[in-house]
Amino acid sequence: MKRKIFLALGGNIGDVPSVFDRALKYLSDNGVSILKRSSCAVTTPEDCPPGTPDFYNSAVLAETELEAEDLLKLTQKTEVLCGRPADHGFHESRTLDIDIIYMEDVRYYTGHLQIPHPRAAARDFVMRFLLELDADAYSKVQPLKMLTPCPGPMEGVMTPALIKTAVEEKVCSEFVTPFLRISEHIPKEKEIRKFLEPYKNNRVTLQLMGNSPSLLAESAAMAMKFDIAGINLNFGCPSGQVLRHQSGGAMLKNPPLMREICRAIRNRCPELVLSAKIRMGFDSEKECENWLGDWSSSNDDAPDFFILHSRSVSENYQPLPESEHISRSKKVVKLVSQPVMLNGDIGDVKTAVERMQKTGGVSFMSARMWLKDPYIFRNFENGIFEPSSPDERIRFYKLVLENAQKSGLPYNNGKQIELSQLMFAPRNPFFAELCRKGKN
Repeated sequence: MKRKIFLALGGNIGDVPSVFDRALKYLSDNGVSILKRSSCAVTTPEDCPPGTPDFYNSAVLAETELEAEDLLKLTQKTEVLCGRPADHGFHESRTLDIDIIYMEDVRYYTGHLQIPHPRAAARDFVMRFLLELDADAYSKVQPLKMLTPCPGPMEGVMTPALIKTAVEEKVCSEFVTPFLRISEHIPKEKEIRKFLEPYKNNRVTLQLMGNSPSLLAESAAMAMKFDIAGINLNFGCPSGQVLRHQSGGAMLKNPPLMREICRAIRNRCPELVLSAKIRMGFDSEKECENWLGDWSSSNDDAPDFFILHSRSVSENYQPLPESEHISRSKKVVKLVSQPVMLNGDIGDVKTAVERMQKTGGVSFMSARMWLKDPYIFRNFENGIFEPSSPDERIRFYKLVLENAQKSGLPYNNGKQIELSQLMFAPRNPFFAELCRKGKN
């Protein structure tokens, strides 16, 4: 499929205009058809050290059938061929810099590539050239409000020791907390501070669960006193206890109430990044067709993005073939105008990449399957498709137990067995020994 793209070019070493010509020729020979070039002009450096030489900047409107990651590899190869070292600093002078600013119908968000470019709209040295190519450029390059790939929040599993280990090991760029239940009162500041403590110095989205629009709105306002990335509403948890309290996945029976909650939070916290974690429906994966598109098109109560678990609540966690995850996720992506973060049975980088490419999802989350490869998100951001080694996983497991011991809340045998089963089943190197200890 051919897509229109915007590329921004910059450089401040050597004969930059000639380098631009050479770069565009190479791109043209390798799957990028240049449709229109902007002017080329000298601009003042921004976000660069004092004394940095002025830049030449330009932009092109082009067309390509390449996928986002393949286009990135091509632009990076072009930079190297034009004299920019592959290993370079962010603010260094350079012979050539090529940024992917926009891809038609593509919304993509990872640690190393974000489309549309997250800072383009605020940069005059980009926009002045894009506007020469397209008078509607500003609307096309508005940045996504989105999460980078991260662990799914797991109530009871994501202990402070597990979170601390994940933070120390830098397994991802940001986190979502397990749900903070809002049932009868607005949490006090000290409650939220304690809840967020394991994530300190990291971007974190606070997940709330409840069914009261007013309480959830005031709780979100209280949470905004802290340095959080946003609020996520849990409308998908299938736990029996949660469902009995008419929260989590039970909310899928009442789409108007989900929307009322979002509207209340929007009215109370208009600048807040708000997301909703949903399933396909309560009893059937087809239920979302009845309400999701209308919700997405609303101006006053739609979230900034959806996190989709591609099962119904009644399906709980029963196995689904990957083809079914893809067809269901693709349906939701087509129903909504917001970005969609994919969730459900994603346990390796290959599955994550293929599901995003085949569905149009822009990011992914992995919960219990994350524990079978704690470094999946870091590998994804670095373009590593091989799973982490058994030694790396065993090391992570032991670090969790050490952090639990240091915290004064050591894992008992039952908790150790639970974690080891989540991480290593069916080939669990610790299970027999832990069971033996439990009997003694």
